[in-house]
Amino acid sequence: MIVVCGEALIDMISNADGTRSATPGGGPFNTARALARLGAPTAFLGRLSDDVFGRRLAALLVSDGASLELATIGTEPTTIAMADVDSEGSAKYQFLIHGTSAPNLTPEMIPERFGPQVNAIHAGTLGLVLEPMASTLVDLIRREHGRRLVMLDPNIRAGLVPESEYREHLHIAIAHSTIVKASIADLAWLYPRLGYETAAERILGEGVSLVVVTLGAHGAFAAHRDVRLRAGAPRIEVVDTIGAGDAFGAGLLAWLHDHHAIRPDLSLEPEELGEALRFACLAGALTCTRAGAEPPWKAEMRSKLRLGQMDLTRAKLRQAADLMEKHGLDCWIIQFARETGLRSDPLGYLVGVAVTWPSAFLLNRDGRTAAIVGTGDSAQVESTGLWDVVRGYVATPREDLVSVLGSWDPKSIGVTWSTSDDTADSITFGMYRMLELLLAGTPYLDRLVPASELAGEVRRRKLPDEIEGIHSAIAFTEQVFQRIEAHLRPGITEKEMQRQIHDWVREAGFGFSWEELIDPIVDFGPRTAAMGHTLPGDQKLEPGHVIHVDLGIQRDGFASDLQRTWYWLKDGESGAPEPVTRAFAATRAAIDAGMAVLKPGRAGHEVDAESRRTIIDAGYPEPGFAFGHHVGRVAHDGAGTLGPRWERYGNGPDVVVEANNVFAVEMDIDVPGYGMVGLEEEAVVEKDGAHFLSHPQRELWLLPRGHR
Repeated sequence: MIVVCGEALIDMISNADGTRSATPGGGPFNTARALARLGAPTAFLGRLSDDVFGRRLAALLVSDGASLELATIGTEPTTIAMADVDSEGSAKYQFLIHGTSAPNLTPEMIPERFGPQVNAIHAGTLGLVLEPMASTLVDLIRREHGRRLVMLDPNIRAGLVPESEYREHLHIAIAHSTIVKASIADLAWLYPRLGYETAAERILGEGVSLVVVTLGAHGAFAAHRDVRLRAGAPRIEVVDTIGAGDAFGAGLLAWLHDHHAIRPDLSLEPEELGEALRFACLAGALTCTRAGAEPPWKAEMRSKLRLGQMDLTRAKLRQAADLMEKHGLDCWIIQFARETGLRSDPLGYLVGVAVTWPSAFLLNRDGRTAAIVGTGDSAQVESTGLWDVVRGYVATPREDLVSVLGSWDPKSIGVTWSTSDDTADSITFGMYRMLELLLAGTPYLDRLVPASELAGEVRRRKLPDEIEGIHSAIAFTEQVFQRIEAHLRPGITEKEMQRQIHDWVREAGFGFSWEELIDPIVDFGPRTAAMGHTLPGDQKLEPGHVIHVDLGIQRDGFASDLQRTWYWLKDGESGAPEPVTRAFAATRAAIDAGMAVLKPGRAGHEVDAESRRTIIDAGYPEPGFAFGHHVGRVAHDGAGTLGPRWERYGNGPDVVVEANNVFAVEMDIDVPGYGMVGLEEEAVVEKDGAHFLSHPQRELWLLPRGHR
């Protein structure tokens, strides 16, 4: 639970006609509402009045999902802020404070200790200004420092108390915080002669783990350990900015909560921090689109994030159109399918929706798009904004399909099927026959040609946002590996470990990269079945076992595929046995050898050969699998293989590596008597070679901890 401490008050906002509207507000109040709306367990710790305004404030907190178990109620009137909004939507405040409810939070109203369910404290705004509330909350921040994550939002309100007293409170609170979130104006007041980036460095020097600076329409800047990065703000029509900073801070905390990252010793990877910032920027931006402090709900955030996916789909369609001339296509029937909600189509990521009736989605080489769908599907197809022309039919799609083709008059029409690439094998035999029947008697039947090479290139040439999506899935997967290590213990079975991993992934709202029965693959000790995709069993973990986990997670439409290996030491052992360490070294060397030649222009079989040769030279049998495969929307993303020229791989090993390809690269060795040693990493190819997206496992991890 996140405890939000501070004031709840009423903003009297000026209207264009000179009147004022009473709007619930106060930075901590807004933050508590926003956190609750975003699905994070939240309690408000502050002083409320029992007057009509106070009852309204309490009702809003409860209706949004925040708890009042830590709040106190008194007879003092509700605190009032007079808010004047300028032409740009920014507000300036004057406060009616004396004898009102918000400041009257005293030490006796603070629990002597919080329960274990409380993992974060949020404070700021008037909470560090008005007495006795300010001294009460500064003491609370001191007390909870190091026990729980503490987030501070100064939200400077100068001129209400002596400046020296105010600055003292703020600097004490900053020095005892985990996260400080501030605006440029806040930092300019706190550190008058410093730019905001230098001020952020100063705050880090106080021992703060993360400093986030809001930049208004320009997004946000973050400094965390040795990471410095920025995130842009969505483009919106601003109504006013009241509550935007509070929603931003709540969005940041909610993201940390959703990703199990709320800890006093906060530590985020760069890609995690970037994702958290973007989520926070979206929460703040949406608040600016309506009057007053009305933060977004979680469902609204998800909807907006889905629209971001539509932007990515639109970019992929543009990419495809640009490649059509290279592949000799004037028109591409991206998808001709039915009941795609029951039978997923590998090209569905370029369509944006599932359809019921036989439907055709077409792309012209000049970028025009058209969709011929059943009338029951036409509204949702139009809502994506991806298709220039959407035609709904009742009896047959023939007339509309022929009409669109007639207006475009393509000389070559690509249809997506493949014998080598499952992700480019879209149309079923039955639907291909239907397409032939629909085009019978027209000049277009004889113009149908395979589009598998185009489909493959579009799939394997990742855009920056796709690489970022893959990176995000990898980051969460690596977090799960950390939790796996902490959960492993002698006596746990493979099935129990898999069930626990399933629970963690589902709690986070994510899915799996392949069938859940074997995702993850969990191997404890000597193998009892052939190497491959095996079900976890009742094998219990024992000292002397190699522990191998092959895990893939689907996050926001992108997949990961990683393997990690541990060894559980026997009593008296200080390291793993020689056969295990030798196998690990050979596995790592094979991955390094393949990575060294994973460059644009190399065929997949050439890359595989280097890795394969390393294993054979180390004295192990030739691997019975490919070194690597594309990864993206799914774990095995098709369009080429880093593998030998075996018949089962079709022409995949002959496909040439290109910049912006993303591969999973792997090697596994069975060590008799100990178990499976396996490593799998993910890498992106750039002009001069490949680099890891995952954090490669460079040493065998020894358990229990302390021996690692």
